[in-house]
Amino acid sequence: MSYYVYELVDPRTGDPFYIGKGKGDRIAAHEAEARKGIHSRKCDRIREIWAAELKVQRRILSRFKQEHEAYAAEKQLIEDIGLANLTNVVPGGVYVPRVKVAEKRWSMYSLLRLAPSIARASREYAKHGNLFALGVHDITASFQRLIKELVADCGADAVSREVEKHGVTLKFVGMGA
Repeated sequence: MSYYVYELVDPRTGDPFYIGKGKGDRIAAHEAEARKGIHSRKCDRIREIWAAELKVQRRILSRFKQEHEAYAAEKQLIEDIGLANLTNVVPGGVYVPRVKVAEKRWSMYSLLRLAPSIARASREYAKHGNLFALGVHDITASFQRLIKELVADCGADAVSREVEKHGVTLKFVGMGA
């Protein structure tokens, strides 16, 4: 079973503060982000736990053969706990494109392929009252980097135009766009 749904638990309260879907060593990636100094509610909570000289508790809750089953379970668990009670930004079940570190430049072809995913993720952020702004670290660092790199390589107008074809209007504030 390749995919799993997991929770990160605050040992000070015993309550989960993050629910995720992953495979491989994904469950450990959040603490690596916190060590790198990434600012998000999740990473800030992890550093608070470390400052209290405690360890984040990691629990795999369920395993799945199919990724879509894991996404569905993640989404249901977040709904059961309540997004407001977690540091998650979106309610789960959403594919957020990841940026490949080796990628040097984004092409218009890349933009055309990614626009539907960007629109889908943007709709999920907006639906739950989250500000989808590139100046705010309330979206995943990789998604933020993806948008910034697309804008740098393809232009803000091109990114906006392609994503708008999928029903979402992006406004770039403080990016010279």
